[in-house]
Amino acid sequence: MAFKNCTRTSCEKIFFADTGALIVKSVGGAGERFAGTLNDVIFHEVVWDSDAGEAGDYVPGGSGDSFCAHGLTFDQPIVEKVADPACVAAGSGSLLGDNIGDFSLQNCNGDMVTLHSRCGGVKALRIMLISGWCTACALSCRWRPPTTRTAAPWGWI
Repeated sequence: MAFKNCTRTSCEKIFFADTGALIVKSVGGAGERFAGTLNDVIFHEVVWDSDAGEAGDYVPGGSGDSFCAHGLTFDQPIVEKVADPACVAAGSGSLLGDNIGDFSLQNCNGDMVTLHSRCGGVKALRIMLISGWCTACALSCRWRPPTTRTAAPWGWI
């Protein structure tokens, strides 16, 4: 994917690559580098179509712009962003490593729970968002670990 003229909430244009090659020269962990080259990669402009497929999809559109990236090299440091271990009521952003702001949802047992009610009590929290039209999602939500109704040892809420 490639983006043009983005803000924190949207981008003027979104492009998908559908041909070409990404040649990775190096990839490491935090503090190391991610380097490589794009060869004959062709990007085409796409737009979100909420009527495409069952749940929407990106489809060719917009002004139909496209561009080729051939011999484009990159070499970027890998920066590890670690979320604040404390609860941040308003959240700290919407990117990987940011804290999520507090909100309430109904759990699989029908109880209203807040995200931060488990803050500091578990190392990880599984949030499963389902929709009524998704039969497989609804069936997976019916499963409950055998020890407790709320499955607190697993971080389920």
